[in-house]
Amino acid sequence: MSYRGKVNNGVIVLDDPKALPDGTEVTVVPVTVRRIAKLGALPLRSPQAMKPLFADTSFFVAFLNAKDENHELAVEHMASSPERIVTTVWVLVELGNYLSKAEQRRLFGPFLQELRRERMMFIIPLKYEQFERGVRLYDQRPDKQWSLVDCISFVIMKQRRISDALSADHHFEQAGFTILLKKP
Repeated sequence: MSYRGKVNNGVIVLDDPKALPDGTEVTVVPVTVRRIAKLGALPLRSPQAMKPLFADTSFFVAFLNAKDENHELAVEHMASSPERIVTTVWVLVELGNYLSKAEQRRLFGPFLQELRRERMMFIIPLKYEQFERGVRLYDQRPDKQWSLVDCISFVIMKQRRISDALSADHHFEQAGFTILLKKP
């Protein structure tokens, strides 16, 4: 079980205070995109030489939401995956939309800043050509309930020869990719 909170004047203040029995041992891990302590264990290869993974919105939602069924798996991937993680501005727009409620909105800006600083994270910028190719795929597959952002992601993954998605979305499997947030 995990709890979220912030440090205020050197004291941990939980977002949703919980009463734990006296003497309960706890571990506090500062939330950053990757825990700095884990970085020393990464291989000494450049990010470009590693097999990239594509991060979908469901991955980021699972990472940020301790109540998500894939939270632990997302945290594990974010903290220790040696592969370069690739995502798009399109995915981040979708994440921002997901977090638009007042109580969640405060998470987006700091999280985006952390992603931008992380050397193993690569954010593909907006390109109109990718949008157009995504729209074509979207139009060609009326038999699927793929979102436009999913279609753009599939186009980019094919362009970049990325086969594995940090996602729980079965649409990635329908499109021929392997999803990594799938419990056995």
